[in-house]
Order: sequence, then C-alpha cells, then structure tokens
Amino acid sequence: MKQRHDDPQFKFRIPLEMKERLEAAAKEKGRTLTAEILQRLAWTLDNHRYILHGPDGPEPSGPEDALGAITNTEMLIVLEQETLGEMEAGTYQTTLSPREMAGAIAMQKIHIARLKEKLSVLKKNIFEEKIRARIEEANREWDLKYPDGNGDGSISPWDAAVAEWDRVHGNKGKK
Repeated sequence: MKQRHDDPQFKFRIPLEMKERLEAAAKEKGRTLTAEILQRLAWTLDNHRYILHGPDGPEPSGPEDALGAITNTEMLIVLEQETLGEMEAGTYQTTLSPREMAGAIAMQKIHIARLKEKLSVLKKNIFEEKIRARIEEANREWDLKYPDGNGDGSISPWDAAVAEWDRVHGNKGKK
C-alpha cells in the first residue's frame, strides 16, 4: 500500500504500549509504522481477507488454491476439536494448572470458532466464483446466439445472474 504525499494527514493519541507493539510489528515485517497501521486498518475494513489469510498469509491465486485451503482448514478444525476434547476430558498431557487449563480451553474454543468462520468465508468465495463463471458462460452463449441483440424476449444473462443471486441470498422481489 503506497502512500502519497498528498494523502490527508491527522494527529491522534495512542497509548505508548500500543505504539511500541505496532513499531515492533512494523519492524518485524519490514514496514514503516504508517504502513503497518494502514495495513491493520485495511484488514478491519476488509475483515474476510484477514480471516482467510491472516496478517501475512498469501491470497489464493485461483479456485484450486481456495479448494486446498478449504481442505486444510477442515482438517485443522478436526485436529483442533480432537485436542479440545482431550483438554476437556483431562487426558491432554500438560503441566498447566487447572486455572491455566481453563484459559487454554477457552482459547482453543475461540481458535476453532475462527477456523469455522474462515471455512465459511472460503466456501462462500468459491460459490461466488462459480456464479461469476456461470454468468460469463451465459454471456458468451448469449453473444453467440444473439450477436445483434435479443429479438425473441428470452432472459438475458444479467437477468439470469440477478435471479441466481436472489435465489442464493433470498432476495426475491427486493431491489
């Protein structure tokens, strides 16, 4: 994310500890403090990308990468749920005190919930990609069938796409 000198500037207060943490993260990533803050703000505004890829994870370059990410996430959820089961049953080998174990169990549940959210976003993205591909295919067929436009009143690819969106998202009759 490149910043230009004509971008707006403003001052704001930030707790010293938070500034130090941001500076350490920026140094670790080889970014300026401004770039680190902007990246983190972008993640909050585009939450699904952060859920999918984390702070430095690559974005899938295509459906195959996304399908692989779905499979990996599903396997990770199973493993993490098995670990949680052992932790809750008291069979998980650890030196943690009961109080610390309660905290670890809570964190494990949060981690599993985040993985499930990631899986949901991945599946949604794949589904939307399939819809886009279907629309493109319909547009190609439409252009071949009606090179000079529609003369018989059949449904256009646009109308087909809107109908599919409405079917998926339950927006029948809404504009």
